[in-house]
Amino acid sequence: MSWRRVLLTLTALEPFEACVLIIGVPCAIAICAAVLVRRFIGHEQLARSNELAAIHFGVVALAYVMILTFALLSAWEKFSDAQSAVTEEAAAASAIYNIAGDGTQESRAVQDAVTTYLAAAINQEWPAMGSEQADPATAEALKSLYAAASAWDRVGSATTQLAAEIFKHIDTINDARQTRITLSAGIVPDLVWFILILGACITILFMLLLTGPDLGPQLIVTTMTTTMLLMALLVIISFDHPFTGAVHVSPMPLQIALDQSH
Repeated sequence: MSWRRVLLTLTALEPFEACVLIIGVPCAIAICAAVLVRRFIGHEQLARSNELAAIHFGVVALAYVMILTFALLSAWEKFSDAQSAVTEEAAAASAIYNIAGDGTQESRAVQDAVTTYLAAAINQEWPAMGSEQADPATAEALKSLYAAASAWDRVGSATTQLAAEIFKHIDTINDARQTRITLSAGIVPDLVWFILILGACITILFMLLLTGPDLGPQLIVTTMTTTMLLMALLVIISFDHPFTGAVHVSPMPLQIALDQSH
């Protein structure tokens, strides 16, 4: 299984399953590692380097928090772009349906093509995007919309201004569709994921070098710090595929436009 498929699988998990797998299991591993480090290296030897380890841990943690913040903001921006694309797509479809309302046979064909496209996008392309795929039937429905608009323009039923508006909105639909298809394949690049995961491992390993007189407080600090890091990674994973999982972009704007066209 490729790395992108692993990310897609993690994104598609239910919230409880994602918390257990992405937060719970690594936290348990970190706790066990803290106990083993303390047992095999010894508290006294670790305590002698506590001050130097704390300084290094502060530098490493600060650098990693900056990387996490950058990745989180970038993922949220792209997720918002996906939501905006769907909203623009729905608005353009509604505008086309309303403009092509002169009652001629050609204009009704345009309205039918809009309805067909919206239905295909909701019922077929949305599940396909959940698997990082585009739907061929939706692409054909968009081509049919272009063809219907061209036919309406050729017979002269629409003025030049109306025809220009129609094609402008169809272009908006095409651009929005391409945006959501592109983003459905994943937002965060593989290199950034490598840095995020490697940085989390390095930060946790540095934390294991910090020790105190009692094991209990050390394990609590280890658990809390590891949980916070992994919670941030869980949020980024949730945003990575905008059309998959519990946190996803809904086709509701397209559904509203479809309902209004009936």
